[in-house]
Amino acid sequence: MLLVHKARDYRIVMSNNLIQTGILPELTVFEYRVFMYIVSCIKPVAPNVPVQSALENSFEISFLCDVLGIAPDGRNYSRIKKAVKSLRDKSEWVANSDKETTISILSKCTICKGSGTVSYRFDEDIVPYLFGLC
Repeated sequence: MLLVHKARDYRIVMSNNLIQTGILPELTVFEYRVFMYIVSCIKPVAPNVPVQSALENSFEISFLCDVLGIAPDGRNYSRIKKAVKSLRDKSEWVANSDKETTISILSKCTICKGSGTVSYRFDEDIVPYLFGLC
């Protein structure tokens, strides 16, 4: 239970530009809560280590249920699965000087059915909005 309380206190650091891109306002409240959790799991990267090593992470669905204060049952398993897929599917156009590029939050998601572990990879184009900000 101590880990759950600690996870609820994780800091969430992201660029204001990410909020302004239009991706986050399109999220449902539940998708936003899942997004905030996965962003809070980003750990600082050492100066000599490439950011790409921090793009992949995972969590257990039952632990996320505890953090969110919801029952770890089949209904919420499906809700989390749907929310993660939605985070993978959403994209938005972002203007960079003389060009526009689509960015997504996640580029890949995998759920291990036996363990209930969700593995995910952040889209490389979202790196400037989430990494190296503090």
